[in-house]
Amino acid sequence: MKLLTLMSKFCVMEDSTASGHIVEFDYCKTNRVVLILLRKKGHGSTWMIGDAELVDLNFIKTFSYDDNNLREVLVEATTWAEFFIKRREEAYKAYFP
Repeated sequence: MKLLTLMSKFCVMEDSTASGHIVEFDYCKTNRVVLILLRKKGHGSTWMIGDAELVDLNFIKTFSYDDNNLREVLVEATTWAEFFIKRREEAYKAYFP
């Protein structure tokens, strides 16, 4: 799982129910992998996931969906991830020789 996470441009994690994905969340967090957290409105797996984006980490973002708008939310989320990656690339190009 860690290899797939690191090979990906960005990751999408469904976080509406507990499913044992805390370790994968930490892989993304530690390795600064752009991460989309999808949560069904009114749900969430655990309080141990989700606070990282509040102040500390800008490469993790939570998107809420319901049964009627999952497609639209996925488009919004992937658009955010692509834009974030583009900004990151531009910042690195400007910083490094």
